[in-house]
Amino acid sequence: KKNLEMLQSCERFVVQNRFVRDFLLGCGISSEKIHVFPGAIDRQTFYPGTVFNESILMSGDFKVRKNPEAVAQLVRNNPDLEFIIHGKNLKILLDKGLGEALNVELIEWNFSKQPQLIREASVFVSLSKLEGGPFSILEALASGTPVVATDVGIALEYLNGENGFVIPVDFNPEDLRNRILE
Repeated sequence: KKNLEMLQSCERFVVQNRFVRDFLLGCGISSEKIHVFPGAIDRQTFYPGTVFNESILMSGDFKVRKNPEAVAQLVRNNPDLEFIIHGKNLKILLDKGLGEALNVELIEWNFSKQPQLIREASVFVSLSKLEGGPFSILEALASGTPVVATDVGIALEYLNGENGFVIPVDFNPEDLRNRILE
């Protein structure tokens, strides 16, 4: 009750997505006080490219909420597809057997590589279980790269079936493959 009273005494809320906005509305916070700002993308860094490859890009810090098990399963179960994984904590994916997979290139995180990788990919995939963003969705869209993402964070706010697809967090692997190919 005390926390709710503190929230209600605030004059303005700046939140990252509709999920947080809806939570605050459910707490009785006036919609006039809530402002959704998902973040900004540097259009001089992330812009549509002219060279494309047939790779599926996944990037980020592959901690538990980023669903490394699903990432590894996707790569292992689709040997006919080419993947690039650009991120931190790649050891987690190596421990899940991706070091032996012939259809994946693992690249240690380096932000300066991300714009070109995302620009050249056929599709960007985010399989997170929990997100505030991810901002990589906005980076991919700014780069003209379609996205397949789980229904977390801002995914549903930006993906509309033309620029990408939202799938459930507990997705069916066959449905995920179909959306990637689409």
